[in-house]
Amino acid sequence: MVTLLAALPVEGDAACPRPTELEALLTGVKTPGHRARISQQDERAIELTLFDEHGDRVATRVLRAATCQGLLEAGAATLLAWEASLPPAAPPLPVRRTPLQVPSAHTQLPPEPPPLKDRVFRIDVGLAGALIGTAPTAGLTAAALLGPPGARWRGRLHATGLLPVEGAAADGVVVWLRPALGLGATLTVLDRPLKLEVGASFDAGLLVAWGRGFEQNSAATVFDPALETSLRVSSGIAAGLEVFLQLALTVPFIRQTVRVTGVDVFLPLPPLTAGLRLGVAFGD
Repeated sequence: MVTLLAALPVEGDAACPRPTELEALLTGVKTPGHRARISQQDERAIELTLFDEHGDRVATRVLRAATCQGLLEAGAATLLAWEASLPPAAPPLPVRRTPLQVPSAHTQLPPEPPPLKDRVFRIDVGLAGALIGTAPTAGLTAAALLGPPGARWRGRLHATGLLPVEGAAADGVVVWLRPALGLGATLTVLDRPLKLEVGASFDAGLLVAWGRGFEQNSAATVFDPALETSLRVSSGIAAGLEVFLQLALTVPFIRQTVRVTGVDVFLPLPPLTAGLRLGVAFGD
């Protein structure tokens, strides 16, 4: 009697990794009618089950890993270990069939992945360019993001500092700058091929303005709250390291106006700041 050997098929409803991805890694594995199934437990865990040629369950195991690639490699290694531990295919006996053996505790299966982190953390640092009204400026930006593993929402704390800008008023120049600290949240709307995030935050700014070239120069400082919305695109370049490009729009809650002391001159400050940020991110 001849026993036909076929590639190990993989089915199931898992999306990370997909059954076809796992089956592609096992194209060289020939089995007498065995098949495997993967079911998604959560974003970082799958249930892997092996069935024999009669449809009986041989072994089941829940695998965990931090990434889809890690789950894919762990699944392939587990199936290979199971297949290696099973006896070779043999013609069915007329009265009795020897049952397949589940891998024993001594089978060399992949080690358990480390436990998932309770929180994921990321740091963004980079250069910032901005257009305040029609006046260009540049500076630095930094942000820290914290959230639960696997969640698309994360809390975000960020700070931006730009060089002063100026505007002509009467016989002098008004100079101002606005360092700011923001607190808000981001939402990941796309993971592949590039990561896309949208965000919104309350922006606590400190508006500092002073005069230059007037008969009497003075300065003023006021609290300047604003709303910032952002769109961030990033791409990984190494483990735990990515580059990002972020577009941000900042709209103050109060339209600020500078009054030049001693003359009847008022200079309304621009109501919108458009920013472009380029940098690197470290973490998860």
